[in-house]
Order: sequence, then C-alpha cells, then structure tokens
Amino acid sequence: MLSMLLSQVHLLDAEDSNSMPVCVQARTPDLEYFVEHYKGHLLLLTNKLIVSTAPPTHAAAVIGCTSAAAGQDYSLVTLPASQVTAEHSGTDNWQLLVAERPDVAVTDLDVFDSGIVLHERLAGRPALTLLRLSVEPQSVQQSASLSVLHQQQVTFPDWVFAVRPGINQDYCASHMRMYLSSPIVPEVQMDLNLASGQLILYQQQRHGQYTPQHQQHQSKGSRKAAQHAPMVCKRLWATGADGVQIPVTLLHQEELPYDGQQPLLLEVYGAYGQILEADYKAYRLPLLQRGWSVALTHVRGGGELGRRWVQTQHFKWTT
Repeated sequence: MLSMLLSQVHLLDAEDSNSMPVCVQARTPDLEYFVEHYKGHLLLLTNKLIVSTAPPTHAAAVIGCTSAAAGQDYSLVTLPASQVTAEHSGTDNWQLLVAERPDVAVTDLDVFDSGIVLHERLAGRPALTLLRLSVEPQSVQQSASLSVLHQQQVTFPDWVFAVRPGINQDYCASHMRMYLSSPIVPEVQMDLNLASGQLILYQQQRHGQYTPQHQQHQSKGSRKAAQHAPMVCKRLWATGADGVQIPVTLLHQEELPYDGQQPLLLEVYGAYGQILEADYKAYRLPLLQRGWSVALTHVRGGGELGRRWVQTQHFKWTT
C-alpha cells in the first residue's frame, strides 16, 4: 500500500505456500519506503532519517554519511530479510547504505545480481549511480550485513536530458537497457555494462537531422535550410523573486539571435512532485523549424530537484 504520504509493504515467503504476509513497517504518517530484495537482504528507499552507526574503520561502507540530515529526500537502507517477522518489524534494524546527499535526489533503484543501479536527479538532470555491494558475515548470533564495496557515477553524453529505463526483468543480466533522449534528440537505446559502468549504443532512431550527430543541412536562405537547421538545447537558471535559482531547459535553432523579437513557447508544470521531462516531443519541431524557441520551466512543486523542491512550492491550488 503506497501513497504520497505513507507506505505499508508486506512480504510473502515464496517457498512456503502456507506462509502469511508479514509487514515490514506499519503505516506511519509522512514515512515512505519502497522495498527490493537482494541476496537475503531487503533494500529500501525511504525518507526516514537514519544516522549511520558504522565505526570509523567502516566509514567507506556508507556513502554520503552525515551525522544529521533533514530526512526529506530518499536514502538507501538495508536489513536482513530474516529479521522481518510477525513478532518483530519496524525501523529499529534499518542500516544506512547511502545517505541523503546535497544536490542529489534518488528517485528509484534497479536490483541485479551483480549490482544496484540508483536512479537520481543531479542538479535537476538525470543521473545514475552503480553500486556493488558486499555481504559481510557476522557472528553466529548475528545475520550477515551489507556494505558498499564500490560506487561509480555513470557518465552520460552532454546532450542527454532524459533517461527512461527499459524492461529489465533478468536479475542475472550483465547489462541494463535504457533509453536516452533530449528535447531535440529522439530516444537512443543504450545498454549499461553493470561490470564496467560503460554505456554501449544498441539502437538509434533518426528523425531528420535530430540525432546526437547533426547531419549536414542546406544552404542558408532556403526553406529546407530552416527546416533542417541545427538545434540547440541548453540548461539555464532563472532567478526567482526570492532569489532561488530555477532550472529552465531552452531549445531553439542554433543561430537564433537573443534580441527579444523571437516568439517563445513556455511550458510549465509544478505540482505533486511530477517531473516535467526534457525528453523528445515531435510536436515541438514545427515551431522550432519556424524560428520559435521552447522553454521548459521546472518550477517548484515538481520533482526535478528532489522532495525539498516539491515542498517549497509557493501556491497550492485545489481543483
């Protein structure tokens, strides 16, 4: 049971047809958590503040570890699945793996046998972090624990403004399928090598010259030249009335002058934590070909900069 305010997840033993569902954590106001299973452990994305208790010698086992945090954006925690029983559940045994980090908002995770992929927003743009976990044996009385063995930030091409995961249902897969795009680049199918963290081109669509590699276009002055002129997509930051920097994705023809005389289509949405994705939309092309500019404004209330960005929206409308 999930909502925008609280969560309640039950586990069922797949090897025991007579087992009863066991609650991981009862519904608690403003507490959210999402559960995945990994080698006998549970991985949870949660907004609950968990302070690391790892000793100094194991400081590297917790990424982004701080002594205190606001607990608003998601962190990654773990606990042995065997510790969730009908007699004992709750957050007491949750151990921090990846703490909440400044300017990084974790939105989802994919679990594979060889590692964990965190879906993130970094300064408003999509990002991925590849984690390799280690199962550390404990004493006879204690269950084995998880720690972060290696962390790697996946490097995207500069033109990437949107990332959509594919259908990755093979737990033992060596690659993760994803689709990369921008407002002027159609989706490009890529595979992420889970061992090396490298991206491999799988398939690329072509809509005219709107690809990562711009095609040659006609000479200036012709009608075809306007239709096939190279496009530019860039991230700008606008200053709000209260001084807060607001991300804006701007796209237009490459040689369009900034003289205030060109028409502009402004797209805005900021509510319920929904992200105004800067992905490819073919309906924008006729405007761009006619000399328009298009600006996607990622105002407060959306999820581009994490949960704090959602909670700082200035207006709340009821419809």
